[in-house]
Amino acid sequence: MKLLKFLVAFIFSMVIWYLISYNNNNNFSYNSIAIGALLSAITGIITCSVFTSRPLWLFNLRRIYFLIFYIPMLIYGSIKRGLIMSYHILKDDYKGNSIIKIQTEIKSKYGILLLSSAISGSPGTLVLDIEDEDEDKKNLYVHCVNIEEDKIDDAKEMIKEEHELWIRRISEK
Repeated sequence: MKLLKFLVAFIFSMVIWYLISYNNNNNFSYNSIAIGALLSAITGIITCSVFTSRPLWLFNLRRIYFLIFYIPMLIYGSIKRGLIMSYHILKDDYKGNSIIKIQTEIKSKYGILLLSSAISGSPGTLVLDIEDEDEDKKNLYVHCVNIEEDKIDDAKEMIKEEHELWIRRISEK
């Protein structure tokens, strides 16, 4: 099992290394491949015990399929909210801040991490705290900029509809 965790960490590190070090002029040099393999092996040795408890879980085709469809939606939503925030800033149309409590049914730590990162990556929102209510329900406290008091429930539903369904498909069985 430890070898499998090492291999997953090694492959993951190599993919990241190649994405970072790709050069359009001459593709990959032998030096880049050798340094990438060495650094990935070191990273794999150091992180194999903490990288993941279920190493093959990352290579599930169903999860990858949903992730491929979710990423463009996430990018589109972030750009759209960024333009809306820019519009309100330029028009000086500020409505106020609110901290809202969003109850999620995502169970895995990985799913909660994805959800909180997706929410915090959106302009005007930031996850402040994650509270474990029980095993099946967790609460996220989200700071929202430019939200009216009477539209807080709409904002909760929008966040849940936009992110939670896809992240549950990606992160859970």
